[in-house]
Amino acid sequence: MRITTGAPVPPGSDAVVQVEDTELVESADEGKTEVKVKILSTPKVAQDLRPIGFDISSGELVLSKGEVLGPAELGLLATVSVTQVSVFKKPKVAILSTGNEIVQPTESPKAGQIRDSNKTTLTAAVKKEGFDVIDLGIAQDNPESLEATLTKGLTEADVVISSGGVSMSEKVQVFNYTTGSPI
Repeated sequence: MRITTGAPVPPGSDAVVQVEDTELVESADEGKTEVKVKILSTPKVAQDLRPIGFDISSGELVLSKGEVLGPAELGLLATVSVTQVSVFKKPKVAILSTGNEIVQPTESPKAGQIRDSNKTTLTAAVKKEGFDVIDLGIAQDNPESLEATLTKGLTEADVVISSGGVSMSEKVQVFNYTTGSPI
């Protein structure tokens, strides 16, 4: 008797032979009904039979909190009749560098400037964890630039990471290390 995958077998059946291990010998109704089938392999008792629910035990944990739901996970939830779950969308992360001394990695720094390596590192780390990144550029050390860039970041992203110097003021006293005197 032909049965489909996952279907119950007739009472008294003790094995299933996969269709790949059979050969159609005779059919009727223009090939719609199989009359004779040759079994090409010797079946063993319990071959390809599975008890109902053998793959997942009652009360078994099938997914854990925090797992990403892809096609396989959604299919698994459907298998156990879970049709609603609480989910969180993956946050977008904006990265902002600050400082008048910061320049893009493609630029040649002038005296007192440094290339923005922090953003490259932070972007790679955030992307490695699977998050989308928005590059907010480099904000200058003035309230207007910082406010405009942060506002843009908070509008476009769920999280803003900023990197830059935090100091008391622009006034810096430079000393000669050897002599200890101001330069």
